[in-house]
Amino acid sequence: ARLRRAETSLAAAEALGAEATELMRMRGFFLYWGRRDNAAAARAFEHAVRAMPNSADAIYNLALVHRRSGRWAKAVAGFARAQELDPRNPRIARETAYTLEMMRDYPAALKVFRMQQVLSPNDPALQSLALVTQLCLDGDLEAAAAGFAALPLDDDGIIAKWRALFEAWRGRGVEALAALPPLLARAGVGLAEELLLQARVRQLAGDLAWRPLAERACGVLQTEVAVEHAGAAVPLMMLATLEAMLGDGEAAVRNADRAVELRVASGDAVLGAVLSGARLIRREPGRLQVLALVGAAADERFFAELAQLINAPSAVDPAMLKLDPAFARLRADARFASLLAQAQVPLTAGS
Repeated sequence: ARLRRAETSLAAAEALGAEATELMRMRGFFLYWGRRDNAAAARAFEHAVRAMPNSADAIYNLALVHRRSGRWAKAVAGFARAQELDPRNPRIARETAYTLEMMRDYPAALKVFRMQQVLSPNDPALQSLALVTQLCLDGDLEAAAAGFAALPLDDDGIIAKWRALFEAWRGRGVEALAALPPLLARAGVGLAEELLLQARVRQLAGDLAWRPLAERACGVLQTEVAVEHAGAAVPLMMLATLEAMLGDGEAAVRNADRAVELRVASGDAVLGAVLSGARLIRREPGRLQVLALVGAAADERFFAELAQLINAPSAVDPAMLKLDPAFARLRADARFASLLAQAQVPLTAGS
């Protein structure tokens, strides 16, 4: 219904003689976000860039299309140019940094987050992103935990959630449970996301209360993924992660694969890569973690997927592979160390 209203509004703007360049930019938004027609969106944004070659917004929009379409060199160049033109824009900065992170260029991503911190020194999301990106760079979990311990808690629970997760990773169960904030979301995917984190932290801490929380999250997510479409991919991967934790490996792998397929089929190379990997910077669920949680039956699949992902822009953060207890069992395999070493090498923009 919202798509139909948007299309009607676009037609009305065109009939009223809206300024051509702005109309093309708005049409690009509709094609990119609504129709997921990357080719048509690229043409609309290219028109806007030609008309406004120094417009950070137009260049940024085109970079988004390039990234979703897997044109990484053009995406990196576009984000860099957009940020050069509008360095104070937090939206441009964050997408630039996320792109650099997928290239595993953590020093450059950290530089972007640090610049934004100067502009918004008390933003807990930025504080967290800087600390987690630093962890991706140096792998120093103790320093990251100390960094979060030094930050004041925020109303959205961002800092507390990271504190709890990292204390659980360090094997400090009592401290992890003490750090967990109350559930802040009331329904939907937001609630399921919080339940998933609570369940995982409690499982690592040895608290048996993790299982009913995981089961509750599954119930919430079943409704969200009842109708399969591109937007259901992230909830479906969350469900797969919970199923792996609960011991239903067959369903977990099936749903993880379907989540990736939904995004790839929609032409979204970025979220397809995110859902395939193991991403720490935004704590998003991914298929590599699902495969690790399933157990020995999925080990060969895990190593095959990892070997493929590290050779292309993707959401494979070596720090997560190295530190998350989900991968502890796999670290004993000689292949793990070799692949981890390869994953620590940044990719070039032409990859």
